[in-house]
Amino acid sequence: MTEPIILRHDDIAGLLTPADALEVMDGLLSLEADGRIRQPARTNIVYPGGWFRVMPGALLGEDDTYTGLKVMNLSSEGLRYLILLFSGSTGELLALLDAALVTASRTAAMAAAAARRLLGQDRVSIGVFGSGYEAQAQLRALAGALNADSAVVYSPNPAHRSNFSKTMSEELSISVTPVESAQEAAGHPLLVLATKTDKPVLQSHWVAPGTVILSIGSTRPEQREIDTALIERATAIIADHPAQVMTESGDFIAATADNRVSSERLIPLAQLDAHFNKTAESLILYKSTGTSTQDLALAVFLYQKARRERVGESLAQFPWLKSKEV
Repeated sequence: MTEPIILRHDDIAGLLTPADALEVMDGLLSLEADGRIRQPARTNIVYPGGWFRVMPGALLGEDDTYTGLKVMNLSSEGLRYLILLFSGSTGELLALLDAALVTASRTAAMAAAAARRLLGQDRVSIGVFGSGYEAQAQLRALAGALNADSAVVYSPNPAHRSNFSKTMSEELSISVTPVESAQEAAGHPLLVLATKTDKPVLQSHWVAPGTVILSIGSTRPEQREIDTALIERATAIIADHPAQVMTESGDFIAATADNRVSSERLIPLAQLDAHFNKTAESLILYKSTGTSTQDLALAVFLYQKARRERVGESLAQFPWLKSKEV
């Protein structure tokens, strides 16, 4: 019996690179295209002062099946994430993983995978909306996956966008400039939105034809970051999980209520190559709400690497095995 391990935030930070995460997400897209994932609807419980989410899934790999789930809990103190990873063949618990960095990394890597499929290796400048943890992960992933030569960042707090600019310029060795308005950030061929607002920050009339937009905020019904006119105008809408986007993203709930979008317009990212040809005038929107299989795919990678490098704290004989009754 394999003893399960705990991988804490610092363990994961030492094991994971943006390039690793991108490779894992590319592999997951192939697995999904082959029909080898299981991803039931996630459960959301809203209560006064917070919410709780459970995200189960399974990966039917060539060597083994992995099952598991991520749980998230938002309270007045902030957000906590935890992944439980199991072997599908033996039922053994393999690992408990702090999921904060996993979540940011898999979201950023999947957006980068989408951008690379749409933009190739063309030189590109990036407009970033948001200056927090997720926005940093997004720019880090995009700079590694694309031929990015510069970026600008907008967030409503001048100190936050200035700090973001300084930190990311030094880390990525590209020019990252703070700008004073969302409209100023919108004038770039690749836009990435990682916000937590309840009102749209990107207006359709600011966005030129040929732009690719990566929207990874607005993952809950009360959140907004793009206006409904932009959703209606998009040449193509690509989603990591179309059904989930339609029912959980505030932007798409609003667009549905206004009869601006229908589920038939959304193309699963795993099926992108078979469904879409980009032109110079195409306005492309990628929308992500995150999935359990993204979490599990990265958890499997981290678990296997941690075992090889002897990282993590052992949890001997946990949980207790209840034998089958004879």
